[in-house]
Amino acid sequence: MGAGMDRSLPEIANMGLSLHVVMKHPSPIAITAANTVLVADPDDHAEVSAVLHHAGITHLDGVLSLGEDNTSVIARLAREYHCPGVDERVAWNCTRKDRRITLLAAAGLDTPRYVVADSEERALQALHQVGLPAVVKPCDRSESIGVVKVQEWTQAPAQVRQALAQSVAGPVVVESFLTGSEHTVTGVVQDDMLHVVVFSDREYTTKEQFPPFFFEAGDTFPTALDATEVTRITDTVRDGLKSLELHSAIFNCDVLRTDDDRIVLLELTCRMAGARIPTELASLASGVNIVRPAVELSLGRTVDATALVPTRNRAVVQRYVPTNNQTVQWCGSLAEISRRDGIYDVYWGVQPVPGQPLPPSRPGQGVLAGVIAHADAIAKAEAIAAAAIADLPLVLTPPD
Repeated sequence: MGAGMDRSLPEIANMGLSLHVVMKHPSPIAITAANTVLVADPDDHAEVSAVLHHAGITHLDGVLSLGEDNTSVIARLAREYHCPGVDERVAWNCTRKDRRITLLAAAGLDTPRYVVADSEERALQALHQVGLPAVVKPCDRSESIGVVKVQEWTQAPAQVRQALAQSVAGPVVVESFLTGSEHTVTGVVQDDMLHVVVFSDREYTTKEQFPPFFFEAGDTFPTALDATEVTRITDTVRDGLKSLELHSAIFNCDVLRTDDDRIVLLELTCRMAGARIPTELASLASGVNIVRPAVELSLGRTVDATALVPTRNRAVVQRYVPTNNQTVQWCGSLAEISRRDGIYDVYWGVQPVPGQPLPPSRPGQGVLAGVIAHADAIAKAEAIAAAAIADLPLVLTPPD
């Protein structure tokens, strides 16, 4: 499960299903909602398979992920337990950045200039081919883990080594750095029919706050793009799904609309987004929640397309507060903020404790705090979220 996605487990349990949950750190919600909670790394197929076997679980009707980018593990388990699901090869092509970008380019979709490299020497050569600034990405990691922006030749060798060290399989993808607006597109494709459930704008105004890494500060519903641009992007996502042979699946896509008006699919994979985006945020914004369709697909059932039609259009924003090498001096209760009008949720990503040193901001490690706010207009929802963050009951000592 992605961050906060365990909050959707009671909904699945209420569908009348026997629910087995595998997670690295069992949460109170999971323990309450599930029939069985097993401890393992969800990204490690051998671990997951072993704990299922040890628990005596010999039959499953469906396997799915709630926002965790472990699609190849899910596909392999589905095959082993004779469940419906995406083909392993297709899942692997969606997961591996080197395979995905190659298939998208071969299908004629717009991509950054890129080179796949499996050594420091080849990666440095690739940087000369694509030019600086460039982005170096481990081919098989999610949540931007190991992704670095290279801007200076003097820093390139160390940053390349850093990215290579994070790649489990070895290779990295070296891409030209592109600028523009970024968007999250999540939905259901069923028998090649596309149903978009989420179309949001990613909050990247402080994207390069912690170089050489990237920081995403949240998402905004609905998108600020006009209908013409939404259609352009949706058509491109449809073409991307076909190129990856995703015919019936939940999908998540990170899209860049470049400053020179290109549509680039940065990520396209057969899972739902994490961070509560396609579940609680989408439900709050549009009335559509992707959990039930995801479960239905995992069971090989036909998804009712009418359940994917929006029933409202409300402004919703999620904003994050990063950690940044501070030390916690004091923290209080979030109860007062949580009761304010327009606040859906305010939460600690890392529970602060006085005297606790907070880590530097890094991809994949979580955030200090977050807030979900809603209103009848985006500007108002953003103001509510900003006020909540400003009033967090927290005193930090800044880093030296």
